[in-house]
Amino acid sequence: LAVALGAGAVVSWALGFARLAGGGSFERVYLGTDTRVGAILCGALAGALSVHPPVAGRLAGAARSVALPALAGVVVLGVALPGDTGWSAPRWLLLPLLEVLVAVVLLAATAERIAPTTRALSVPPLVWLGGISYGLYLWHIPVILVAERALRDHGRALVVLIATVVSLALAQLSAVALERPIRRRGLAAAPRGALAVGAVVAVVGSFVVVRHATGPARALERERPAAASRTSLAPLDPAASGPALRGEATLPLDPPADRPPRVLLVGDSLAYDLSPGFEAVGAQRGMTTSEASFVGCGDGGADRDDEHFNDAAFVARCQAWLDDLPTVLERTQPDVVVLLRAAARRTIPGSEVVHDRCEPEWLRWYRGEMAAEVRTLGAEGSAVAVATRPYNRFGFVVDEANDREVDCMNAVLRDVAEADPQAVLLPINEWVCPTKDSCRAEQDGVVLREDGLHFRHEGAEIASRWIFDELYGT
Repeated sequence: LAVALGAGAVVSWALGFARLAGGGSFERVYLGTDTRVGAILCGALAGALSVHPPVAGRLAGAARSVALPALAGVVVLGVALPGDTGWSAPRWLLLPLLEVLVAVVLLAATAERIAPTTRALSVPPLVWLGGISYGLYLWHIPVILVAERALRDHGRALVVLIATVVSLALAQLSAVALERPIRRRGLAAAPRGALAVGAVVAVVGSFVVVRHATGPARALERERPAAASRTSLAPLDPAASGPALRGEATLPLDPPADRPPRVLLVGDSLAYDLSPGFEAVGAQRGMTTSEASFVGCGDGGADRDDEHFNDAAFVARCQAWLDDLPTVLERTQPDVVVLLRAAARRTIPGSEVVHDRCEPEWLRWYRGEMAAEVRTLGAEGSAVAVATRPYNRFGFVVDEANDREVDCMNAVLRDVAEADPQAVLLPINEWVCPTKDSCRAEQDGVVLREDGLHFRHEGAEIASRWIFDELYGT
């Protein structure tokens, strides 16, 4: 049995490592039973060996000898491991290490009543926390999600403080009213009122959490299919003058003297969702706007099997759309092209290696790709406004790994815009997020990004007004 448990744990850990090393989704690895059962098997192995006479004594002695360093390791890893989703395969190995250290601490604590580890883990606050730990595990995620949305205009420290206090209170309440009576005397021992209240709270709480945490995303999916594209080109007057750019582009741009400015919006889902507001604001200002967008078609095209929906047909459609952009430019003759994207492929064309977007090799490819695209978009004599990537704030959670990649890409975009005389930088990320910790959620009472990334509805109009102000002044 011990051999089977140990082998199963090793296989589970290896599966997680292999999936991440192969470019797999962190969410799949973190939430997958096959890649997380290693923790359970590790604990089961420790329990099985602790009651097996031939090895129990030696195992307990070994655990006691390293108990304090193991406990220190648990504390350090618990504090130091980041909460983002950008885990690499080597970082994943820290999770099995944490699980083994926890098993060692538990073996040492249960082997001898007077052991230092036993005394350290027997202080009243930790005993109380252990008694409500399962309820705390169940409650803390929905509480955090609701707190983040309800307190989105407050500092992170306040969100953490309130979520911690509320989670502890709910865990204590559920332990007293439900868990302990049921554990001691069975389900019939729990007060019927408590069961009824608990059921109602669970149902209503689940509804509230799902609605607040995923409502905007679900609404987005209903209104915008995953592989949607839109091309809306304003008719071009054959007698009208060509693009107005003369010499080097600088903001604000000089408008044409004989006609309204022609502005073309190009991009992926960021442009797709912005376009209704972009068109409305452009019309209010007397400008001629056109738009060409393809959801999921990022810088350099689309990765094959990225995010589990980019099949070969999708990649081909994305590439065909990119190849058609010169025709769009010829038909619209824009004075300025606004390039606005949220996505960029992770693989370099011709290779299946999945890169971190801050790796030097990937950044070299990205710089060349973006410089070439700016030249393509400016081929008709248009100015090209290269928008910086906005930080994602899904659920108002700061993903430090994603922010780091956004910073790396934005540094390249700044260099590309500075190097090309037809290009200007459109610092939309700096407008939305003056600092990483102070992204504006609302303006004038309007939510700017319902899902934490895309500008939609009234938020799209506010963002579009800012864009036009940057392009041509107020």
